[in-house]
Amino acid sequence: MFFVILSVMLPVEIKDVGKAFKKFKPTALAIFINFIFIPAFSWAMGWLFLKSYPDFWVGAILYTLTPCIGWYLIFTDLAEGDVAWGIALLPWNITLQIVLMPFYMYMLVGRVIPIDFSVLARSVGLFLIAPFILGYIVQKAVIKAKGREYFFGPFKNVNGEFKLWALVLVILSMFVIPAIFALTQSRATAILVR
Repeated sequence: MFFVILSVMLPVEIKDVGKAFKKFKPTALAIFINFIFIPAFSWAMGWLFLKSYPDFWVGAILYTLTPCIGWYLIFTDLAEGDVAWGIALLPWNITLQIVLMPFYMYMLVGRVIPIDFSVLARSVGLFLIAPFILGYIVQKAVIKAKGREYFFGPFKNVNGEFKLWALVLVILSMFVIPAIFALTQSRATAILVR
């Protein structure tokens, strides 16, 4: 996943990220959807389908309370969207996840689930901050050595191919690992399928 996110961030210029911080309306809409609509929708779906299985309900709520901080960048890039704005949205998503998680867990589940924030911090560092910094360093080094035309031409094309194959491997692993779990944990799988 690190390499996929790195390859997405690599061609984004810092100045574009700075400009994206000024996009108030799409940022407000994304925050509304991520932190108001989706938690309410998740709670309602859990109430409809999982109220007999409170642990699964809690898991579903936890899953939806943490907007994916890497995947939306990947799919924004694949759709040729505004990746710089996606990067500018990351600090909002991360901060609001950390601040609102205990509140939402208490409001939606009725109890606070212990969350190891050091794991979250390590994940943010490894999958967001490190790729951003490394992408910036690589971008500047390649531009200095070969020029902007090379970086945004042949280098960007090779990066695009690498990104695609890295994404294929990530998605493949996402299906293989749950399949192994489903085969070894048949009772939990039966509850989810039912």
